[in-house]
Amino acid sequence: DNAFYPGDNYVDIVGRDIYNNAEAASIADEFNTIQQTYPTKMITLSECGNTADVSEQWNAGAKWSYFMPWYDYERTNDTNESDFGGKGYKNA
Repeated sequence: DNAFYPGDNYVDIVGRDIYNNAEAASIADEFNTIQQTYPTKMITLSECGNTADVSEQWNAGAKWSYFMPWYDYERTNDTNESDFGGKGYKNA
């Protein structure tokens, strides 16, 4: 990440994209790593798909300032649909 970081004068928010990770503790580790690296910045879960429940993440220590899930309404509006468990996303 540091290779792409232009410097504190140019950055207010640092984000992480996490997909297909259901382990709240693992996600919290990602959050903590970012927080230690950029202690003065807001930290977001800038993109997510299938992840641990946000409440589980929060309780594990991943206190994102905000999160943005990707979804596919036509697929996810019916939990009985055969492709409900898919991992591709079309919309934010």
